[in-house]
Amino acid sequence: MKTVRILVAVFLLWTVPAYSQNDVNRIYDATELMDQTEVAKSMEVFGRALSSYSQDYLTDYQLAYAYYLQEDYSHAGRIFSRLSRDISVDDRLYQMWGNSYAERGNDRKAEKIYRRGLKAFPRSGALHMELGTLAFKAGRYDEALMYYERGIELDPSYAGNYWRAAGIYLSSPESVWGMIYGEMYMNMVCIGEQNIEVSRLLAEAYASNIWHEKDDKGQDLIYISFSKNNSIWYDQTLGVMRYPYAVAVYEPTLGKAVVKVGLPPFSTDEICRIRELFVDEYFSEPNDYGYVYPNLLFDRQREIAEAGHMEAYSRWILRGGNMEAFTEWCDSHKDQWHAFVEWFNTHEMKVDGEHNFRSWQYTAKLPD
Repeated sequence: MKTVRILVAVFLLWTVPAYSQNDVNRIYDATELMDQTEVAKSMEVFGRALSSYSQDYLTDYQLAYAYYLQEDYSHAGRIFSRLSRDISVDDRLYQMWGNSYAERGNDRKAEKIYRRGLKAFPRSGALHMELGTLAFKAGRYDEALMYYERGIELDPSYAGNYWRAAGIYLSSPESVWGMIYGEMYMNMVCIGEQNIEVSRLLAEAYASNIWHEKDDKGQDLIYISFSKNNSIWYDQTLGVMRYPYAVAVYEPTLGKAVVKVGLPPFSTDEICRIRELFVDEYFSEPNDYGYVYPNLLFDRQREIAEAGHMEAYSRWILRGGNMEAFTEWCDSHKDQWHAFVEWFNTHEMKVDGEHNFRSWQYTAKLPD
């Protein structure tokens, strides 16, 4: 709600004299109350502000959202329905309107509203995410991933699809894509329960997908498996062989880092070291995968490593696996942690139409 509150304040400053100063103060107070989850009070304040200006789109939207937070989905839905005829309507209106039905168990009506919204806003990441979530609830996981991936393609700056896709991939044999989408999400949404949950899943993925066994001669064997796709095919159109990225690039590069550290299971210290070595390997000759297979996330990791913050960054990425150990590390490395936080807060990972990643983008031939 903080972003919404700031936008409301700016919007009101630009629309004077449509509101008196008292009305501006009331609406500002109401959004402040919503930030503090005092929903009932915020609704009362909005009601007073609406007495003279009931047709204002943004104010009505905030009021509907207040009802939504109070789980009065029927009342919220009626307001969202009326607002859908306003010239100020955007894709988030259709998202919240559909959600007001989904929360009441009426998924068919919710889907109709999401699809109606997509006709008006075909590139909406939010609406693709909601359609994917309906498919996920129904157990149609491939269909859900289709919507999430399509949302990432069309609206790469919308973070929700990365979070949803990562959750599915990290519980599947193709966890490589969850490793990438999950960490991208954490860079895009740096706080909150979902960030910590993704962090936990990433930490668990490292632990479960890298292991070692002894062969019948007692020799140690290291296994790395973030994908089951080992199909190689020939592209007749381009006359090149197609190799699966995870098996041909990601896992071998990770393997080169792993063997320099030792045998799994690995401590957090060792995983942090492996991640740093992975970045070095990815951008090293003779393969230089950073050129052949450019990856927004790995570019980000290299930037962080060159700034000298890779260890602190990796500990933050993996903190969900052991929050207590992470807190202890921060307490004992205050200068290192504060330096990373200061750098991170001033160096945002840009995700847009030019700077993005999709799981299916790698189809080029591996370098000879």
